[in-house]
Amino acid sequence: MKRFSILPVVVLMASFWACGLQNTEGNDNGGGQDVQGIQDTNTVQHPQFYALYQAYFNTCANCHAPGAMGRTPDIEKSLDFSTADTAYATLKGQAQGLTGNVQACNGTPFIGQTYETSLLAAVLDGAVRAKFNAGSCTSDEVTDMTVKAGQPPAHFLESLKQWIDAGAP
Repeated sequence: MKRFSILPVVVLMASFWACGLQNTEGNDNGGGQDVQGIQDTNTVQHPQFYALYQAYFNTCANCHAPGAMGRTPDIEKSLDFSTADTAYATLKGQAQGLTGNVQACNGTPFIGQTYETSLLAAVLDGAVRAKFNAGSCTSDEVTDMTVKAGQPPAHFLESLKQWIDAGAP
């Protein structure tokens, strides 16, 4: 008689669940629920970012949010993707609380003057990451976040580039 262990199935299902949560409401008026179930209320102020949040950034809340399932002690401490509003606000700041090999990126702005000089772009776009140099934060210190959150949709990186190059309004 074959013996079947349910543990690998449970682990696999939990992995897909944690990495694949996305807002499926598609509400573009700023009143949707994010992946943590917290109401977004002010995203009308940043409609371009709200579209980016709905397209991909909402998955970042699986790790980058207070109490998130994937949060670890060495994760960047200032990012909060709980809602589009908190994500927008924290992305306007600088990396903080990084430890180990990536600590050289502490103090680096997430959004630079251009897409190519943005830490945000470097963690999501391999072409930017390969050439990234922001002082002590270079391509050697930048982590590929798509390994954890999955590849963004094809149109996402171009939309992100346009948003950053327009001054990240």
